[in-house]
Amino acid sequence: AFCPRMSEEDLLVGETFPLHPGHDHCEVESLDYDTVDNWITQKELRSWTKRRFRRRRIVQWVVTFCIGVSTGIVAYLIDVGVTTLSTIKFNYSGDYLQTQEVYYGFLILLAFSLFYASIAGFLVSFIESVAAGSGIPEIKCYLNGIRIPR
Repeated sequence: AFCPRMSEEDLLVGETFPLHPGHDHCEVESLDYDTVDNWITQKELRSWTKRRFRRRRIVQWVVTFCIGVSTGIVAYLIDVGVTTLSTIKFNYSGDYLQTQEVYYGFLILLAFSLFYASIAGFLVSFIESVAAGSGIPEIKCYLNGIRIPR
């Protein structure tokens, strides 16, 4: 069992509980994706007009479009950033690699690679440790209704 002291009902209603007893700073929150189906919701939906349903559908598509555009912009910026950093690295080392001073070119390539790796390691270690893995387990947890704290 994930948390032996919590019932399945408690996990489904969005309760938070300590992951380890005695550690209040480490909590897991359950997310509830079920559609609320009670008389209050049904009464509210019956009162909606076609125009309101249409407006809601339009808003959903606009939000989906904005998410897609934002994702595309972020992907483009990542591509430009990687290309720029690679160009800088190879421009500095390229002159040495084409002459007899191959060792200097290799050392420059090594220095840039170590610098880039150090920045990535620092960010993962001290800023956002969740970025250390592939992210697949975190996505699976989120889609199964468990919100993992940072």
